[in-house]
Amino acid sequence: MVDTHCHPHDYPQPTLALENSLSKGLVIHQMTISPEEYESIRDQPIYQHEQLKLSLGLYPLEVDIQQEKLKRFLQLCPLQKFIGEIGLDY
Repeated sequence: MVDTHCHPHDYPQPTLALENSLSKGLVIHQMTISPEEYESIRDQPIYQHEQLKLSLGLYPLEVDIQQEKLKRFLQLCPLQKFIGEIGLDY
C-alpha cells in the first residue's frame, strides 16, 4: 500500500506515526508545506528509510504573500526527486 499524500507534521507525534506506518510495510510519500519545513526535517534519520519519500512543497495559498519562500523553493527544486503540495488539486 502506498500513501501518496501524507502530512505527518499534523500528528502529535509525527516520528512515531511514521515508524508505525513503515513497520506495517507502507510506502509513504510525505508532503512538506514550505521549504523551511522540508529543510528542518530532511536530515532526520527516519527520512533515510527507503519506504519514505519526502517531497519539497510550497503551500499554494502562500505563494503570493511569501515571495522569499518561493525563491527558496525554486532554488531547491533542481535537487529534488519529489515535488508536492503545489496546488495541482486547485
